[in-house]
Order: sequence, then structure tokens, then C-alpha cells
Amino acid sequence: MIYLDHAATTPLRPEARAVLQEFLADGASFANVASSHALGREMAWRVAEAREEFAALIGAEASDILWTSGATEANNLAILGRARFASELGRGLVLPRTEHKAVIDPVRYLAGQGWKPVWLDPGDGSHGACSANQFRRALRGETVLACAMAVNNETGQIQDVSAIADVCQEQGVPLHVDAAQAIGKIPLQVMPGIGTMSFLSLIHI
Repeated sequence: MIYLDHAATTPLRPEARAVLQEFLADGASFANVASSHALGREMAWRVAEAREEFAALIGAEASDILWTSGATEANNLAILGRARFASELGRGLVLPRTEHKAVIDPVRYLAGQGWKPVWLDPGDGSHGACSANQFRRALRGETVLACAMAVNNETGQIQDVSAIADVCQEQGVPLHVDAAQAIGKIPLQVMPGIGTMSFLSLIHI
């Protein structure tokens, strides 16, 4: 069988497998990182080390990294968390129709609660991408969050997140970027205008 959907699920890289085997073999990987005993402190240090390494990968501070169980939880946390925090400022949301289901579902939930999403259609000849100008035209005074995935999970289309983030920064609207399909494939850096980013089981705040 020729398996071509490695963007969805893929075997472990040898380097990742080696680290996992080391954890399973060292006899301490079961320890609770919140415990004060030696094994717990060891595991807490390992988690902190991973946080530092990932933060360096995307140009963030280690304290900005929050672990979740997966990208769906990360997207829900970013979108619903922002909605709860900013509900008194406005109830407007802006996002492409081509976002991942993990982004669309919480936005639809918010729409059922009285929020007002603006759905952007990809422009002609854009191969499925929405332009920064489309976001500029859609942002309003009541908009409290915009969303744009870095790489589409179905088409592989790369979105110009940097340009969209610039527009969002100009308008004072935080941008949430679902980067689950982008991490490890294209260079990614946090930048002004981006409020949150989700990476597989990671979220940058």
C-alpha cells in the first residue's frame, strides 16, 4: 500500500521514537510532574525542557506555551476563551469558510449564542486562500477575533498569515492561527498581530 496522507497521521520519526523509548525505559516516566518527590521533579524538568525547545522553534517565550490534549482542544480553548474574555467588547468574528472543523465548530457554537461570524470565501484564482484585503474589508469595530489557518488540511494551500496578521494588528483584532498542518513543514514564527497559535497538541498564547 502507498500511504499518502501523512499530513493526517504518520508514523513516528526515529528521533521521536528514541526519546519515547528512553522515557519508557528510565522507570520515572510515570511520575506526576506536580509531585514534590525526586521523580516528580525530574519529570517536571523534562516537561520544562520540552517547553523551552518548542518555544525556541517558533520564537516564543517558554511561559507562552500551554500544553493541551490535541489541536482540537487548543483551537477550542483559543476561540471560546477569547469569546468569553471579550464578549463585552463585541461579538464579531471573521474567518474563511475553508477553516478546519476544529475551528468552524466552536464558531458555529458561538453563532448559536448570538455571535456574528463573517465567513470569507476564497478569492478567484487564489487556489483556496483568502487575502489580507478580504480580512481588512471584513473587520469591524465589533470584531474581537479573526481566524486563519496557516496550511489547509485538505488542499495544502498556504495562507499568507503574516499579511493577515499585519491587518489584524492595524485594526487591533487578535488573530488565531491553526498551524497544526504547518508545523515542521514550513517556517513558523510568532509575530505581532497573532494572539494565539495552535500546533498539533500545542497552543501558543
